[in-house]
Amino acid sequence: VILLTASVSGRLTFTADRKYPGIQGPRHWLRTSPDGSKIAFVSYRSGSADVYVMDPDGSNVTRLTNAPSSWPYEPCWSPDGKQIAFMWKHGGIYPDLYVMNADGSNQRRLTNSTSVSKSDPAWSPDGRHILFTSYADGDEDLWMVNPDGSN
Repeated sequence: VILLTASVSGRLTFTADRKYPGIQGPRHWLRTSPDGSKIAFVSYRSGSADVYVMDPDGSNVTRLTNAPSSWPYEPCWSPDGKQIAFMWKHGGIYPDLYVMNADGSNQRRLTNSTSVSKSDPAWSPDGRHILFTSYADGDEDLWMVNPDGSN
């Protein structure tokens, strides 16, 4: 297993050291914040998948979601580092796009679908939109929504 760690400058470094103190057990989707001060990741350390953040040195690990029996994944930092968009299979087989504050507060669902797969959230450079892929019309297309869920 290859592990990514980040310096304060936001540079990602590969290491094969599984003894990294902040991430234990299977982990996925490591994303450094725009200023390099935090790393968001998904881990099963609580027994189910959840989004966590930690400092680059592995300290201050904080669980942001509490998702027993559901699966949040693909965290993505807003350009200003104040919010995290992520996909969440919450009570169904198809995921929806969610956004939350970087401390885990104010979690809100931006899409609502029971029959369409969505993935790959990414913020626009100005932070005014979140883009994602969806199979809403049978083909994979790029969709866009505002962080408040409108449009």
